[in-house]
Amino acid sequence: MVVRVRPVVLLAVMAILAGCGSPGFDKAGGSQPRHPFVLTLAYFNASSGELDGFTSNVWRLSGGTMRIAIKYRWRYGQVKPENGLIGDVRAGKTDLGVVGSRA
Repeated sequence: MVVRVRPVVLLAVMAILAGCGSPGFDKAGGSQPRHPFVLTLAYFNASSGELDGFTSNVWRLSGGTMRIAIKYRWRYGQVKPENGLIGDVRAGKTDLGVVGSRA
C-alpha cells in the first residue's frame, strides 16, 4: 500500500517550518544551545522507508530546528486503524498522522 502525501500538505508544513526558525542567539548576542522541536507522526503500518524523505526534508528545511519522530504500527492490528489515528490526532495524542485518502 502506497500512501501519498498531498503537495498542499507538504507546502503547509514547509510554510510552518519557515516561521519556526530562529537565529539561535540570546538577547546578549551569545549563542543558545539548539534543541530541535520534535513532532510525533503516527503511522499504522510498519517501517517501510517511505516517510524518510519527508522527515529528512523537514530537518533540512528547518535548519535542524525541527524533527519528526515517526511512531510506526500506531493502532496496528485494530479494525479501521486509520479512523482511530485521525481521532488520535484530533485528541492531541499525536501531532501528525499518515492515513490513506479513503479514511
